[in-house]
Amino acid sequence: DKHNSMMILMPYMEYMYAGTSNYNQSDNPGGELWRCKKCDGSDWKEVPNSKGFGDTENQYIFPVGVPSNALYAFTHNRTSGMQIWMAHDGGHFVKVGPDGLGDSLNWTAFSVAIHDKKLYIGTRNQGNAGEIWFRKVFDYLPNIFK
Repeated sequence: DKHNSMMILMPYMEYMYAGTSNYNQSDNPGGELWRCKKCDGSDWKEVPNSKGFGDTENQYIFPVGVPSNALYAFTHNRTSGMQIWMAHDGGHFVKVGPDGLGDSLNWTAFSVAIHDKKLYIGTRNQGNAGEIWFRKVFDYLPNIFK
C-alpha cells in the first residue's frame, strides 16, 4: 500500500511478521499486518484481518511474539486508545482487553517486555503520564503495589 510508511518486524513460529503504519490525512485505511515464510519477496501476504483490525483509527500495528505461544499485535489509536489483539496460530486474532486498557488516553504500547513469564506493557498516556500494565488480566501496577 502506498501509505505504509513504517514496518516493525517480528519472527513468530515459522513466519516473519511485519506490522505497518498506514495513515494519511485524506485516506486512512488503518495499519496492516503482513507475514512471509521464505521472505524473498515472493510470499508476503496480508494476514487475514481487515486493515486496522476493522478500526481505521488503528494507525500502526506492532507485532510482538511472547513465550506462551501467542502473537500479540498492539495498535496506536488516538481516538479510543490502543487495542491489543492476540493469535495463538499467528493468523486468527481476537481482541483482548478494553480499548486503551480502559483509558482512551493510552494511545500506544510504547514498550513491551517479557519478565518472569509475564507480558509487561508500558503505555504512552497523553493525560496521566505513562503507565505500566502486565498481562494476567491486564493489571495496572500502581494498583497492585498500593
